[in-house]
Parts: sequence; C-alpha cells; structure tokens
Amino acid sequence: MLQSQRQQIILKLLDQKESVAISELLPLMDVTEMTVRRDLIQLEEKGLLERTRGGATKIQRIDTENLFNQKNIKNKDEKAAIGRSTVELLDENDTVFINSGTTVLQVALQLKNLSMKLVTNNPKLTMIEYGEKISVVILGGEFRKESQSIIGDSAMNMLSQMHATKSIIGVDGISIKHGLTNSAYGETTINRKMIEQTRGKVIVVADHTKIGKVGPFVISPIDKVDILVTTEGIPEAYLEQLRSIGIHVVIARFEPR
Repeated sequence: MLQSQRQQIILKLLDQKESVAISELLPLMDVTEMTVRRDLIQLEEKGLLERTRGGATKIQRIDTENLFNQKNIKNKDEKAAIGRSTVELLDENDTVFINSGTTVLQVALQLKNLSMKLVTNNPKLTMIEYGEKISVVILGGEFRKESQSIIGDSAMNMLSQMHATKSIIGVDGISIKHGLTNSAYGETTINRKMIEQTRGKVIVVADHTKIGKVGPFVISPIDKVDILVTTEGIPEAYLEQLRSIGIHVVIARFEPR
C-alpha cells in the first residue's frame, strides 16, 4: 500500500471518530508499527493531526470567533458542571485572576460563600450578587463587544502590578503540541499576562469539545497548565497524555436536561 493511501486511511478514520490507536491501523494497512508511526509523524508535521501515546487525535482548526451570546447557549450544562468542580479547587482568601468567556462565568456564579478577591477583564462578573466576603477588581481598558471583555494596554498595565494565588482561564482550544489558543489576539495577550502573574495554580476550564482544537493565537504552552477542568468525552489517549506531563485533569460530571 502506498504512503498516500495509508495516510488517507488515517485521516478518514479521524474524521469518523476524532482519535485512533496504532493498534487499530495495523490490520488495515498490513505494514509494520514503525511505518505507521512514520506516517503519523508526517501528518503531524503537516498540521493534520496530533500524535498521542499509542495513536493520534484530529486537529480542529478554529478560523472564526463565536460571539459571547452564541457561546453562552452552547454546552451550558457542561459549563455549569465545570463551574461547580472548579470552585472546589479554590481556597479561602485566594486572589484569583478570571478571564473573559462563558465557562468562567459559570465558575463565578458558584462563588457566593467563599472569601476572596477576583481580578477580571470580564464585566459580566461585576453583575453577580456575591456574598459580602467577595470583592471584585475590574480591569480598565477597551471594551470588546464580541467577547464582552476588557482588553488593551491599560488592562495589561494593571495586571503587571498584581499577583494572584490562582488563575482560572477559559480558552477556545487546548492542544498538547500547540498549547492554549484563542481566536482573538487581544484576548490572548490578557490571558497570557494573567498566567505570567499567577504565583499558584493555573486552572484551565474547557469542556471536552475544546480538546484538540487549535486557534490562530497562542496563549501559552501546555506546560503552564497545572489543572484542567473538563467534561466526559475527552479521548482516553489524550487524557492519559495530559496526565503523563503532570496536568491534573478533573472530569466534571453532569446530568443532561
């Protein structure tokens, strides 16, 4: 079988199921494991897949940005479950950076009984009725209506004068090879600065549909992440690889409506 034929088989399988094991490919191609591994390496170099331990997953490129209101109605049960699980990772008297997005908004909605300071570029967080023990610092700068967030030099300057004990970062895509990515450059710079200014755990919140996706703008490499809170549906091979590089993965459970 020609190399081009083998690689088409791999890509076709990934279109069907998003992840594939080398053990599944061998019977289809009648070649050695080393040959299959070379095919996977070449396809990864072309940006068509991402290799995992014992196989590969499909890379899904993010070319356009969804508006805040569109995101807010998508996977809402999953995001609420992520919010509940994330709150359990926080401690009394934490100072927490929280970026923009709909998943982090679900985290903030669960914070009413904790004592902490929130620093955010997400104006939606100022509209929540917290308990008296929570204070909110909103970054100043340019309001970006597409994401309902604050960006720009003023926000970056404020962040450079602060440190957080933890950060909670929502992303458009998370990939082992390409790291944390976003579809808007202005958001990316704010998110990166929050991670840089965090002196404790960096917590990424992303439902399973974000895993393996790659946006055009890089926030940070994957090794900056301490904890990933996600939902069921993440490919097992991907889950194992994230854990093997030291990321604590929390699977948020939820009951579909």
